[in-house]
Amino acid sequence: MKFGLHKKIQRKAGNTIIEVLVATAVVGVILTALAVSMSSSIQNSAEAQYREIATRYAQDAMETIRKDKTILSWNSFSDSSHNGTWCTPTASSFTGITTLTVTTSESNVATRCAGYKPSGNSNTYYRIVTMSNAGGSVKVVVKVFWNMGIPNKESSTSVQQTFFKSS
Repeated sequence: MKFGLHKKIQRKAGNTIIEVLVATAVVGVILTALAVSMSSSIQNSAEAQYREIATRYAQDAMETIRKDKTILSWNSFSDSSHNGTWCTPTASSFTGITTLTVTTSESNVATRCAGYKPSGNSNTYYRIVTMSNAGGSVKVVVKVFWNMGIPNKESSTSVQQTFFKSS
């Protein structure tokens, strides 16, 4: 009888070790999933912050162009000499169409806005304004580009508006 009791104790002890191993594996999987989720959340939050700043830069440029449309005559504003792709600074010194400089092709990423491509953590943005005169309207697209510190991974956002001659 004593022998049978000893065998039951040994089996129960073996089951407990297996249960602890399974529980440890489950906890490990859950903690790994939480860590991955938190990492992804932090990355998404940073991307949203960059996009918010870029959107402000795009809206700022568009507001400046709207101001130019109001101040300048329609003929001056819609002049075909403004057609093209232009680099603009992201600093507050951008004062409108008269300061648009560095005509460039948007497809040439390496040299695009070389003079305005800032360095440093707080100035990682640059923007391009594309204007095209189509008869009685002027289409303006403002694109803002930024790099979150990942080589060859540039992000962008854009704002677009078509202006019409007011009567």
